[in-house]
Amino acid sequence: MDTAHWHFVKRRTADPAGGAVYVNDDRTRYRRTGGEALAAEAAHQRQLAELGCPVPRVLEEGTTHGKVFVVEESLGERSLRGSCRGSTRFGRLDALLVEALARSQPVAG
Repeated sequence: MDTAHWHFVKRRTADPAGGAVYVNDDRTRYRRTGGEALAAEAAHQRQLAELGCPVPRVLEEGTTHGKVFVVEESLGERSLRGSCRGSTRFGRLDALLVEALARSQPVAG
């Protein structure tokens, strides 16, 4: 990871392997690091995106230094919860899944 362009935001607590969240210089992308739980989160995030839910797009993923990483677009000032709140397109189950995913997402700002 090029630390000159990524800035630490917070430690990840949702992943048993630990990890961290970073934001790029212009705050348009986030990079999360962790273990296999993060890889599973990214797969779920891609599935939600394919269903049309307004989740951050996964732009890149892989491993480096023994850690899984995922780079995703920033939702900017919007939160995942706010993007889906009031939507009638998704049923109750999707709302619960979105809420669970939102708890694992970085907070802008």
